[in-house]
Amino acid sequence: MQMLRKVFLVCLLVAIPHASGAQGSDAAPIRPFTIHVSDAVLADLKARLGQARFPEPLQGDGWTYGTDVRYLKELVAYWRDRYDWREQERRLNRLEQFTTTIDGLTIHFIHRRSKQPNALPLLITHGWPGSFVEFTKVVDPLTDPVAHGGRPDQGFDVVIPSIPGFAFSGKPREPGYDPARIAAIEAKLMARLGYQRYGAQGGDWGAIISTQLALNDAPHLVGLHLNMCTASPPAGVADPNAGLSDAERERLKVRAAFQTEETGYQQIQGTKPQTIGFALNDSPVGLAAWIVEKFRTWCDCDGNPEKVFTKDELLTNIMLYWVTQTAASSARIYYETRHAAPPLNVGRIEVPTACADFPKEIIWSPRRWLEARYNITRWTPMPRGGHFAAFEQPALFVDDVRAFFHDPATRARPRAAAGGDVTITPIIHSSVQIEYGGKVIQVDPWSLGDLTRAKPADLILVTDDPGHHLDPKAIRQLRKPGAPVLLTAAAQSKFPEGAVLVNGEKKAVAGITVEAIAAYDIKPGEPSHPKGKSNGYVVSLGGKRIYIAGVTECVPEIRALRDIDVAFMPMNLPLDRMTPAAAAECVSAFKPRVVYVYHYDQNYATRLTNPAGSASATSGTGPNIAASLQTFRDALTGQPIEVRDGDWYPKR
Repeated sequence: MQMLRKVFLVCLLVAIPHASGAQGSDAAPIRPFTIHVSDAVLADLKARLGQARFPEPLQGDGWTYGTDVRYLKELVAYWRDRYDWREQERRLNRLEQFTTTIDGLTIHFIHRRSKQPNALPLLITHGWPGSFVEFTKVVDPLTDPVAHGGRPDQGFDVVIPSIPGFAFSGKPREPGYDPARIAAIEAKLMARLGYQRYGAQGGDWGAIISTQLALNDAPHLVGLHLNMCTASPPAGVADPNAGLSDAERERLKVRAAFQTEETGYQQIQGTKPQTIGFALNDSPVGLAAWIVEKFRTWCDCDGNPEKVFTKDELLTNIMLYWVTQTAASSARIYYETRHAAPPLNVGRIEVPTACADFPKEIIWSPRRWLEARYNITRWTPMPRGGHFAAFEQPALFVDDVRAFFHDPATRARPRAAAGGDVTITPIIHSSVQIEYGGKVIQVDPWSLGDLTRAKPADLILVTDDPGHHLDPKAIRQLRKPGAPVLLTAAAQSKFPEGAVLVNGEKKAVAGITVEAIAAYDIKPGEPSHPKGKSNGYVVSLGGKRIYIAGVTECVPEIRALRDIDVAFMPMNLPLDRMTPAAAAECVSAFKPRVVYVYHYDQNYATRLTNPAGSASATSGTGPNIAASLQTFRDALTGQPIEVRDGDWYPKR
């Protein structure tokens, strides 16, 4: 067990370069992908299976010395004579698959968007000897919760990459693809897909890679969900077992025995993966024996793998190694981890973390040890299940993932913008907090939002004079003592302590440069937001230029903006002029690196501000938010602008 702990610790501590270089600027295409294995490959496989040579077993040895010969002969006969790869290929191709190139390497991934609006992106990472096949049972319930016993607000946009060297991803031709480097690739993938905030889930190597994401891409991570929960004993503790329950001590003994008897593969793949790779790449029977023995030993199946997996499921996973010839390249992750560079980034995982504790998980640590390493906010003792959680117990897996990521405390984490160094915390409507370089800016404080998510502000900006932009109570709650408040001329009478910044005027306050921009051009005779009375602001902070507005029309002052790192773009406000297409056209004019869209819904906003109002005043459903956002994204396709959504309103 000590050897694996060393390997795991190295994985946790190796630093990764941040993915900021790829966010919003990496234009490598995303290509649809369909699995199709040639007839020649399948014919060659059948011939090899027909010519298999099996070793003679010891009398009555069963699985003691390794894979049971009798079971393997039965499995191989089924594989050769009855297994239908084309049917399995059709099933896998029902999943939306793509490839893209990141850091010169082809990355294959599943990407299915939820039917539900405001679905949370969820990155799921597999391990060895698994593949994306492990998660085929959970894609539908995660993305379409209503059809699978869940609530509409429990949807996920699911992204499942194939680890470099596995399945249809490229095989690295250079050393160094350890979990840290793989995590950096996955962070770039999520950025390329336009996801600003996402959850990460993993078991086996997926747990280690996801932990790296939580360590190095924390500003983008909502939460971390693990089904392999392990950590080294807490540092500086004389007796790490002190305070553990009898059940925990017994489980540690079981795991220690497992480490002694069941981890020879780690030593081989961690030292000479190429040697074993020759055999596994050349013999399908050898490959099946190598993999199925792990599935049988690591699952909760009482020694019979077909108690929880069908032959087709076992063989389809094996096929992904065979038809792609990735037995050797996938095994190298053990070598790369063992020989990784010395750790540079040591720190506790502060991202909210959930542990789904399946009783037959082979790699396990007590909760007390985990809490020293992770910010554990959820711990679920599972009634059954082993190492391949989603494959073995998909319903338990889905329920726990839903419960954790859709817990308001998990989803309330702030999120980061361009480069992971500007932190954006949407509050409600145009109320948002921006943090960078030790400075906190609060825009349009509004008491109706959850102000407990906000920090005391060094500067407060007010974009308009109605109460949902100018709320004196909220200003006083969030304002640091003496912090400046900049507002429009029309708003000063409601908050005399504020200083007026006229459109076109620029001022340096609290170490921050602020320029007021005319954001709206009212039609003659209309009652509100005349030009000059509703401000947009360009904030220059530590080399970043950020554009903010509470209401926008694409006036010349907006079109003339340049070198904007982050922009906030109202959509459907006003409904007749800032439609999704018009908002996208406006953004195209000044091309920010990142654009946050707050998609206004007049009917819903009315219900928020006047919940006791008449039905006639709040009738209608307003614009379809999900459809509006997709139209906006589609209109910007091909442009180097990263679109990010946010939780701008409380759940309906």
